[in-house]
Amino acid sequence: MPTTTKWATVCSDMAREGSQLLMEDMEVVIIVKSQLVPCVVCALTKPHKMRYQLLRCFSETCNTAATHDACPWKGKVLTCQGLNRVTIMETGAHERW
Repeated sequence: MPTTTKWATVCSDMAREGSQLLMEDMEVVIIVKSQLVPCVVCALTKPHKMRYQLLRCFSETCNTAATHDACPWKGKVLTCQGLNRVTIMETGAHERW
């Protein structure tokens, strides 16, 4: 049976420009998945798409401290293509020591 991931919301319904500033303050991350899917983050009634991006930590600090294959932190960025608004979520914690 698949496990469910518990995501914590970092920001919701934020302007794209503001979300880019927030992303710059995060650890070094890479996009491991990016695709268009039906939007589920806004209240528009007309069907439209959102960009779903899955992020993984790629920081040198976490890589050297990780006791297993990779840092357990994951992020996801959901960008509504209709309103150009962004929701950022994360799960797990960065490896520090």
